[in-house]
Amino acid sequence: MSRMATILLLFISSTTFAAPDLGGLDQKFCQFLKTDLGPGQYRTNSLLYVEDQGMDYFIQRKGKENIFFSPDGEFPIKAPLESYRDFVVYGNRFYTVGKSNLSEFSLEGELMERHLETKPRGMYLHAADDVLFLASGDDGLQAFDLRNKKLLFTHPLNTVNDDGQRSAAVALTGDGNSTLFIAMTGRTQYGFNGVLTFDLRKNQISAKSEYNKRHAGVIDVYPQIYNRTDEVILNNGGWIHRIKKSDLRTKKTIQPKWHAIPFVVGDYRQYIRIAGDLIFDQGEVRGCATYNIRHLRQTKTGAFSTNL
Repeated sequence: MSRMATILLLFISSTTFAAPDLGGLDQKFCQFLKTDLGPGQYRTNSLLYVEDQGMDYFIQRKGKENIFFSPDGEFPIKAPLESYRDFVVYGNRFYTVGKSNLSEFSLEGELMERHLETKPRGMYLHAADDVLFLASGDDGLQAFDLRNKKLLFTHPLNTVNDDGQRSAAVALTGDGNSTLFIAMTGRTQYGFNGVLTFDLRKNQISAKSEYNKRHAGVIDVYPQIYNRTDEVILNNGGWIHRIKKSDLRTKKTIQPKWHAIPFVVGDYRQYIRIAGDLIFDQGEVRGCATYNIRHLRQTKTGAFSTNL
């Protein structure tokens, strides 16, 4: 087994989620990552995670329900079943985005209200201003006032490039102050694929950093993106991509550092792809993933970690 990846199948009886370790992740969530649908087919129940004021919250599909996990318990989400892409906790509510509009729920899973006409894919809570920023696909960037429950503005970003090629805003994060980092994927062959730096003070794009497609590929249609001290980190289709903020400020073309999680079963070496959110704990990243046992033609699930 690689030193950079570990699976722990430990029994965890606690119902709290403070600093979820590998054993807790596996017992509570990762074992439910895969639902078999027939010979050679399965559905991935990606795990979503957010930390709010020292508390850990999760959303994952189990069977025919999406479940909201909080320190107060497990609550079925009382809304039509769908694949959620992101969520935040704000006061006594949580907000989701997915196949429906921006949706507002009580902390017990009751649907309170649906907002907007768009279908955002990612969200970032700017807690200082009580504003929810949304990566809204072809519509670009949207800002939603959580106090007054109204749309503040929509910025098109570069969802239509100068040459007519199209892009879409698919995920975003921020530094807690005046900067957003927005992941863009191309909707057409030569559409912009990369990360935009957005200045909230000027309400405009301050830098455009496009992926080197030949060496780095493109941005996935459903990535996750995270702000760290000196880096922006993506879960890009399961792969961990690390980008220096200094590169985002100064380079028009970037090549992210692929942080691999190698794993060996018998004589078969593979690289792990995290499904859903990355969970950061100081210098470590954890998450749920599938892996293959090739000689048995089986796909298993487990909790994995790697040190950045």
